[in-house]
Parts: sequence; C-alpha cells; structure tokens
Amino acid sequence: MIDTWVVYNHYEQRVRGGKNILNNYPFLFIMAKDPLPYAFFGLVGGAVLIMIGFKQWRIKRLVENTPTSKVRGIAMGFVEVCGTVSKPFKQYLVGPFTGKECVYYSYKIEEERQGSKGRRYWATIRSDVQSIPFFAKDNTGAVLVDPKGAIKLFSEKNNLRLSGLFGSRPLRFTETHLAPNDIIYILGTAGDNPYVKEGRAVNGVEDVMIQKGKHSPYYISDKGEKDVLKRFAWQVYGFLFSGCALLIACLAYILYRFGLF
Repeated sequence: MIDTWVVYNHYEQRVRGGKNILNNYPFLFIMAKDPLPYAFFGLVGGAVLIMIGFKQWRIKRLVENTPTSKVRGIAMGFVEVCGTVSKPFKQYLVGPFTGKECVYYSYKIEEERQGSKGRRYWATIRSDVQSIPFFAKDNTGAVLVDPKGAIKLFSEKNNLRLSGLFGSRPLRFTETHLAPNDIIYILGTAGDNPYVKEGRAVNGVEDVMIQKGKHSPYYISDKGEKDVLKRFAWQVYGFLFSGCALLIACLAYILYRFGLF
C-alpha cells in the first residue's frame, strides 16, 4: 500500500490507498483547523507537570529530613548513607568500552540517521545495564548495597562518549559506570542481609543490606547530598514553572474562546 501526503486547505492530511484518513476520523480534521482541542490537552499536560513537580518536592524534603547515618550505626528501616564505593560482593564487572572494573555500568550505541524532513538525529541501536551488590564504606565501616531497583543519579564525570565513522556509519558510544573509590550517596531501606545466615554476623552491620523497600524511594548517586538536593530543586522548579505556565496559557485561551476572558 502506498502512503502519500497531500495538502488541502493549507492543512496536511494523510491519504492511504486513495482514502482520506480524516474522513474516518473527523475529530482529527477539527483539531487541524481549530487549536481549541489542543488547549484542553494542554490543561491536562500542565496538571501532570505540576503533579510531577510536587512529587519531586516531596522527595527533596525527604532527603532534607532524613539524617545521614554512619555505617556502624545503621538501624533497620529507611536510611541515608554517604561514603565511597569499596568493593563488590563477589567479582567486579568490566565496562564494555573503558575496560574499567566497576560495580555498575550502562552503555548505549547510537547511530546517526536522517529523518524524512532532512533532520539528523541519534537512534539507539543497542543498550544494556548491569549491576552487582557491592560494599559502600565510610570512616566507621562498610555495608552491603544491592543496587537493583534503585534510581541512579549519575553525573557526567563517570561518562565516556566516543563518536566517529565506524565503517560507513557514524556511531556514538556512551558508557556510565560506578567504580571503586567513587563518591556514593544512598537513600534506601536497610533490611536483612540474605547472604549472611542468622547468628553468623561478627558485628551488627554485617547482617544488614541496603536495598529497595516495598513502598519507599530508592536512590543512588555518585554525588554528595548537597548536589543531590540541588538536582531535585532544579527539577521541582522546572516542572512547577513549566506546568503552571502551560496551565495558565491554555486556560486563558479557553476562557477567551468562550468569551469569558
């Protein structure tokens, strides 16, 4: 079946097999001629952005109000720990591009392509994420961390990006990793360590593993608490400002169209 594009009354319409798709979906033609439906969609979009902003604000407040625990004094429950990456629980992972030993890595391979309108963009053709349990340490000891299920907030400093012509195709390779001695910030749940049998722990912290809780947020970052708070603050301001601006603009247009403004 041949797909073509035609212009009718200065509006783009899609034709499939000689039949105008707008004949079957008249609301598409109405939306093409009248921006009012988009204003209603904008109201919903603005509300969603505001909800996301308040969600990030709650997480920011949680980070601010959760006291930082020393590893030796960790108690079961929701905790915040700052320190450095020590060693893996078993064996290191190896970064696929850097060849560097690490406890977490993610990578993607992108190919530069050209769209139908001549615009060039990068399309991901392969990606992967790998992580293993590892120990985080501070000046009082080390605790096991299972990064599974955590939201990773990693900075550009642990990124590797290479691009160029490989064969006849322009490709871009990006790797992010968490390596030994990297700064680490953890906001998660301290629970029972499944790798240590009951009564076998030499000290209390050996029987603890930081992991994802059932109903609690779980974040791991390679920056300190201040930088994590700054990141959340920018997200809060960005989502709330853009959401309010979109909501006000769309509401003003709707009121104007109905003669109420």
